[in-house]
Amino acid sequence: MSDAPWQALIDTHVHVWDARRLGYPWLDENLQLPRTVLPPRIENGPRSVFVQADASPQDALNEVRWVESLGWRSLVAIVAYAPVHLGAAVGTHLAVLCAGHPLVRGVRRLLQEEPAGCLDAAAYAAGLRAVARTGLVFEVTARFEQLVEFAAIHATAPDATVVWDHLGNPPIYDGIDSDAGRVWLAGLRAAAAQPNAVVKLSGAAAVSDRGTDFVLAALDAFGVERAVLGSDRPLSVELGDDAYASWAATAGDGLGLNDAERTRLRSETAARVYRLATD
Repeated sequence: MSDAPWQALIDTHVHVWDARRLGYPWLDENLQLPRTVLPPRIENGPRSVFVQADASPQDALNEVRWVESLGWRSLVAIVAYAPVHLGAAVGTHLAVLCAGHPLVRGVRRLLQEEPAGCLDAAAYAAGLRAVARTGLVFEVTARFEQLVEFAAIHATAPDATVVWDHLGNPPIYDGIDSDAGRVWLAGLRAAAAQPNAVVKLSGAAAVSDRGTDFVLAALDAFGVERAVLGSDRPLSVELGDDAYASWAATAGDGLGLNDAERTRLRSETAARVYRLATD
């Protein structure tokens, strides 16, 4: 494998964690996962965006500091936790992130555990507006049933750049032509209707043979100008570096894209969204 495919790729969704240092309640329910996952050590590997690994909220800033301390050579951006559900009050947390942590280019708060229809729309809209004022992006990890709900919130804070993780978590085992698949597709199109929305081709659907129809539908809705690639390592791509290398070498291939479109998907759109150097 030549260096070129690695260097041309920005992997926008990589997790690391260390349960010896920080609290991760979700790991207690996933005992098959290792307690420590450190950055990939592949020479000349893809540029990487770390996405917060859902450490305990009280460890949110410590998680950023720990990632910064790792000597992660390919790290180009951090997506940190932020309590966006607090509305305008999130501004205090954002100010700390922006003042002392230059690699932080986005924030995330997981929504997928929230009951459908129970998001505080006014608070989230105020939180999104606060995020937009900092120049950071907000990443949404939600169930597909929540797509329409949060897209409506985004419509009230249109200046915010919202990145939809994992294709909006489509129901890949039901199939795109199922009732659930149609709910996902309607929600995805509602999300894409906002000009500042971006879809991340990541998660199980993006790396599964069953997910191709969902990936193509997402590209049709958003276009490569508003789509980025993410491995979701190690949760969707196997932990071994060989499996990761295989994914990285082929990411974006097989989607019927021309060379210019593939370049946008593999790196150019991510560089714009996360404000990264392009050289």
